[in-house]
Amino acid sequence: MKRIKRTHRACGAFCLVCALLFSGCAAGAPNPGSQGNSKPITANLTANLEPAAVQGETANAAAVTQFGALLVAEAMKLDAENPVISPLSAYFALAMAADGAAGDTLAEFGALLGLSGAELDALCAGLAQALMENAGSTELSIANSAWIDACEALVVEESWLNAVKAAMGAEAISADLSTREAVAAINDWVKKNTNGLIPSLREEPYQDDVMLVLLNALYFKAKWQSPFEAEDTREAAFTVAGGTAVQTEFMQDWGCYRDYIESEGVRGTVLPYDDGKTAFLALLPREGTDVRTFAATLDAERIASYLAAAQSGAYMDLLIPKFTAETEFKMNDALKAMGLVQAFDPEKADFTAMGHAGEAPLYIGNVLQKVKLIVDEEGTEAAAVTSVEMAAGCAMPPDKIELRFDRPFAYAVIDLATGVPMFLGVMENPEA
Repeated sequence: MKRIKRTHRACGAFCLVCALLFSGCAAGAPNPGSQGNSKPITANLTANLEPAAVQGETANAAAVTQFGALLVAEAMKLDAENPVISPLSAYFALAMAADGAAGDTLAEFGALLGLSGAELDALCAGLAQALMENAGSTELSIANSAWIDACEALVVEESWLNAVKAAMGAEAISADLSTREAVAAINDWVKKNTNGLIPSLREEPYQDDVMLVLLNALYFKAKWQSPFEAEDTREAAFTVAGGTAVQTEFMQDWGCYRDYIESEGVRGTVLPYDDGKTAFLALLPREGTDVRTFAATLDAERIASYLAAAQSGAYMDLLIPKFTAETEFKMNDALKAMGLVQAFDPEKADFTAMGHAGEAPLYIGNVLQKVKLIVDEEGTEAAAVTSVEMAAGCAMPPDKIELRFDRPFAYAVIDLATGVPMFLGVMENPEA
């Protein structure tokens, strides 16, 4: 066990914050340096892994996609327009929490994530390494840190720390989370590891019952294999739900050869990035279908079927809007609906494999994800931060296809090698 000491305030909680970020630029942000008494440490996710730990472990990657399907179904209930989430961010964040769970709480995590224990750690480690194997312009970095509150009563289990270090490359940092200096250091770490796309995680210091913050940041950027010409971008009408038209900028490619999907009334395209292994999947549901209802059906099997149905090199005129989507998603109710119930209950949660704060047990107090995604002529830029706070207590097309994404559609940024969706969302109004 690792005992963390601080004498100037009482303890009663534990906070686990995980920030996983896919974005659009540099791989491997520099270490943010010191702020106050907290020294952020950026660690490559696979830096501490043995090669044998990542061989052949991505076969279970469908568990991430299945989890994402459940999560996106809940995200479609959000009031905000253009909801977008990162299933991968949430999965890694919850996997770190799962490593500290025991008993029935661990069983709930296993049911939700599809795996638990050593199998879950091996999947996360292997998947991270697989994602890091990129070519072309794609840049991807993954960094992890554990910010442990300097509380006298807090005891952190060494076995849990070792597990997240081995599977996630996490480094432990002692900090007084009740201070603005600690929050500033955390925000600086997040900003640096998302290239500024997500400038901060929070503004106010943590409450006294917050004991630990875990940050997992993944930063990603890729350019289109066949970029759109900026001079061809023009304004046109996008019809939002209800029939109202808004004017927005459309990227267009006339007389191009691109992958085309037509299956069960759904039309779409797969736009590969120039790394040859990640792609943007855009799907236009059947006319009259609610796009959120459609997006909620995008499980592992359905996504795989659309990718398999893509016709390579179809001759088409393609129009798709430029857009930016941002979502802040408090996941507590969604995760409870997905079966993770005891983890939020201070009387039933069992995180004894993670640690304890005196007589106060640990439980999840809040799970929050922030996402920002940008699609333009050059490619895609996106970032996601997932925060888990734990407290104590097909048919042949015509000769030329016209594919216009000028009404609400669903989309995903997918790693084709594993089938894992990094981001899933719906575009309802590019001008929102």
